[in-house]
This record gives sequence, structure tokens and C-alpha cells, in this order.
Amino acid sequence: MTVVKGVMRQCLALCAACAASVALSGPLDARLSFSLDGGKSWTNDFPTVVPGAVVRVRAAYTVADSWEKRDVICASIQTDKPFASQTKKMDNGGYMQRHKRYWKSSRENGEYVWDLDTGGLPPGTQMFMLDICYWRQDDNGKACERITDHQPFYLKLTQDITDALQRRIDDTWRSGGGTVTVSKGDWTVRSLRLRSGITLHLEKDAHLWASREPRDYDGILENDRVEKFGGYPVHLGKEDLSRRWENAIVKIYAATNVAIVGEQGSFIDGGNCADPTGEEGYRGPHGVWAACATNVTLRNVTLRNTGNWATRFIHCADLVFEGMTILGGHDGVHVRASDGVRIANCNIDTGDDSIAGYANRDVLVTNCVLRSACSPFRFGGRNVLVVDSRAIGPADYPHRWTLTGAEKLRGAGPDEVAGRRTTGCAFQPFTDLRLRTWLKPGNIVFRNVTFENANRFMVFMNGLAAIWQDGVPIEDILFENCIIRGMVEPSVVYAPEEHPLKLVFRNCEFSFRERKEAAFLVKNVNVVTENVKTSNVGVFAAERKGLSYDDVPEFPSWRVESAEQRAKWGLPPLRTAK
Repeated sequence: MTVVKGVMRQCLALCAACAASVALSGPLDARLSFSLDGGKSWTNDFPTVVPGAVVRVRAAYTVADSWEKRDVICASIQTDKPFASQTKKMDNGGYMQRHKRYWKSSRENGEYVWDLDTGGLPPGTQMFMLDICYWRQDDNGKACERITDHQPFYLKLTQDITDALQRRIDDTWRSGGGTVTVSKGDWTVRSLRLRSGITLHLEKDAHLWASREPRDYDGILENDRVEKFGGYPVHLGKEDLSRRWENAIVKIYAATNVAIVGEQGSFIDGGNCADPTGEEGYRGPHGVWAACATNVTLRNVTLRNTGNWATRFIHCADLVFEGMTILGGHDGVHVRASDGVRIANCNIDTGDDSIAGYANRDVLVTNCVLRSACSPFRFGGRNVLVVDSRAIGPADYPHRWTLTGAEKLRGAGPDEVAGRRTTGCAFQPFTDLRLRTWLKPGNIVFRNVTFENANRFMVFMNGLAAIWQDGVPIEDILFENCIIRGMVEPSVVYAPEEHPLKLVFRNCEFSFRERKEAAFLVKNVNVVTENVKTSNVGVFAAERKGLSYDDVPEFPSWRVESAEQRAKWGLPPLRTAK
């Protein structure tokens, strides 16, 4: 076993004056409180910050009755060490980040909000100082009294261990494989590559904080001098794995017998890393990425706030996702064109799809709890079994596409933004044209699964929608002993006339929040019901002559590719519903 220990111990110089709030004495008579961006209050546990991150500090104050309207409050933040070149040395020996000071002249209560850039600070614990001044002016507008108060607080800046950790991985691989352990502590990482025979073990309370600089993830495979990279195989079709969109915190390529194992309290946090040049103007690196790999296990791993999907696996075999916790970010477990996939005992709460992917074979999802601000299941393949699981809406994390541009780029947390959290659709079958496959999707079974509080239960428009529902038609889907409740709008399901879909509901319950005329609007779909109980439903399935986006108004039309774009990709034009 190889152990990566801290090169530097993080020592805290605790100050008795450091508290969650402080009262200022004298005529100012104000009380300040501090909070980390996202609403988390300062505590003596001191927030951990990746160097270069921007931390939002709030100082709320209340004015005293003795304040005059002409009185002024001025605030700034200083530190005991320079912020690289962005600092100004103060008379008191501290350093102030160059910025416009905050001034307030009013008898009303207020709040001072500060975006503190930690770029350029060395690792370890650093002390900061909120400097607040109160100026009392005379009748001529001149300062006649000044009271200054300093409130110290701390940030714990993590140390970058990427190079040391990658060397341990490489040395262990050269020695025939083994376990590389990350010890308890807070560490910064950029992009890492795991190799055959390597297990990355996160000890209890080992925290890997990923860099928020998108360039830190470029070229991890292409620039690898240990295993020469010869390019991607041609059979990946329209999936261009060389693009920046494929960047990730951890990459696994053409490897076998690889694992990431976490103990209690450990996690990998992506910091909602945003890339202004990325997809949709903000998507950054994935969490764990694998291509052309076999026998890969992620066990008891917590992935948080990834800049794109938490996991991205393509053309792999024998995959295990067990006991995982995935919070925030985008898609949770996303697998494409892979054989032998087991997803068990996972808690996935995401701003995008919980479990996603297509063209997979022999998939088991069991005992999982899913929350999604998009779809708990956007999935497809052959021989897919989902059992003993729950898909619950709404999500605790917003779909990050619905945030403002500024919120996306600064990696805003869920507690400080609105954003859409509603579950759009519980199940969207996924059959994509971009990846050519002989696999005929079907034998998809949901058994003992509860779906709650989605806008729609199911949407499938094979050939009428975007390319992700325009691939090989699905043969059959079975729902057995399932509860589907709290839906808002009817499901919409369309299959081509030459490839009808068989949809079976056996021993199921289906209910809307308010009465609807039909549970399903269908075309070319053979709906079979056996012992189905309904509530607030007229007929279970109503046949429609033609289906369009008018039947799914919340389905974004911009997701449907133009004829020019489809021709560029070598794809046939969309069908017209008959």
C-alpha cells in the first residue's frame, strides 16, 4: 500500500477574537456576522477553499439610534500576506486587495457583501481581517470622529498534491499495481489518470478539492509520458473524445481492474468548475471519466458539485457503481455503449439526469434513491432491470442551465440561487443516433419502483425529437409493481409505424395531482394494462393521429437539431408524425 501524506501540516493559529459574530463598541453600535458564499455561517471549523476560488463574505449590520443620516460606514478586507500582485500594503502592516471600498451613508440597516479572491495566496491557513470604520461628520461634512474595528477570520487553503499523487500512481503501476491512499485532510487536485491495477483509496475524511481553473484539465492523456497515447479508436462514431468537453478530474482509459474506494466522510468536490468556452458557455470537467476500460469499480465514493457529469463512461465493460453519493453538478451516473453495469445502493441528487446513457447491455439498478431536476432515468439499452428503487421530485439541487451567467461562472452553490429544481420527466428512453450500434434496445424492466412528483412520467418521441431519441427504436418496456404518483401532465409516447413499441403496466398505481383526460398520449404504441389502479385519470391511453411539440410544451425546441446540422453529422432528417 502506498500512502500519500501531507507535505505540509495545516496549522491553525486560533484567535480568541474569532467568532461567528462580533459587536462593535462605541457610537457605531453595529453587529457583524460572517457567512461563506452559499449561506454557510463561519464557524471555528473554518471553511476550506481551493486556492484561486472567490469566496463571498457578508457583513450584516444594524444602525444605532444615535446614528445621523450624514454618518458614513466604510469597510474593507485585509490579510496578513500579499495577494500576489493584487494588493496594497496598509499603514497597519496588512495587505488590502485592490478594490473599491464599500461606503454607506444611511440610517437603515444594511449588508456589506464582498467577493474575496484568494488567488495568489500560499497554501495553509491564512488569517483575514474585516476592517470597518465609522465616520461621524460635522455640519460642514468634515470627519470629526473615526472609530475603527478589526474582526479576524480564517480560511483554510488546501495544498495541491496532483503531481505527487500522480507520481505515486505511476510508480505503483510500474510495480505491478496496488493501492494508492489519500490520507485525511483537505487537498487540491487537478486532473489525474488512473492506470490498470490501481485502486485509489480515500481514507476517512480525505477531501479532494478539484481546481476551478478549466485549463488544469487539458491534455492529461495526450501529454502522458508514462503510457503513450496513440489516439482514440474509430468505432466511437460521433463521440469525439479529444474535445475539451471530455476533460475530467479523474480519467481512466484503456485500463482494466481499476477502482476508487472511499471511506466515511471522504469526497471529491468539483467546485462547480465553470468553463466559459465549454458547452452552453459554462460546462466544465466531469468527475470520473472512463473509455475503453474493463472491470472498473466506484465504491462508497462521494462526488459533489462537478463541473459537468459526475461520471462519464463509454465503451466499457463490467462496471460497478456501489454505495455512491452524488450531489449537485449535472448527470449522475452516465454510461454509454457498455456491457455489464451494476448500480446499487446509490443516493443520487443532481441538477440534471440521475442515471443516463444508451446502447448499454445487461444493466442492473437496485436499491437506489434518485432526485433530479431533469429526469431520474434518461436511459436505454438491452436487458435493463431497475428494481427496489425510488425516483423522487423535486431535487435539492437546481438545473445549472437555469442559473444566471454570473452564478454559473462563479460556481454558486444551491443555497444562494433559485434555479429550477422540479423533475421534468421521470423516465425518458435514450436511443441516440450519434453512436452507431447494432444493439436493439428492449427488455427494459422496472420492478418495485416508485416514481413521485414529476411533471410528466414518460416522454419518448422516436424520430420526432432531438438525436438522443432518434436512434434504434425500442422494442418493449415493462413496469411491474410500480407506483407512479403526483404527476402533472400526460405522458407522450410516439413510435414509428414500422417499429411499434410495446408498453406493459402490470400491478401498477398511477395518479395525477389534478384530473387529466388521459395518462398517456400515444401513437403506434401497444399499451397493455394488467391490474392497474388509477386516480384523477380518464382513460389510461389515448391514441393521437399526430404528435408534436404542442403535446410537450416544456420540451425545448432548441434541442432539435436543424436539417443543416443533421446533414453535417451524416444523420437522416427528422420524421413527420403520421
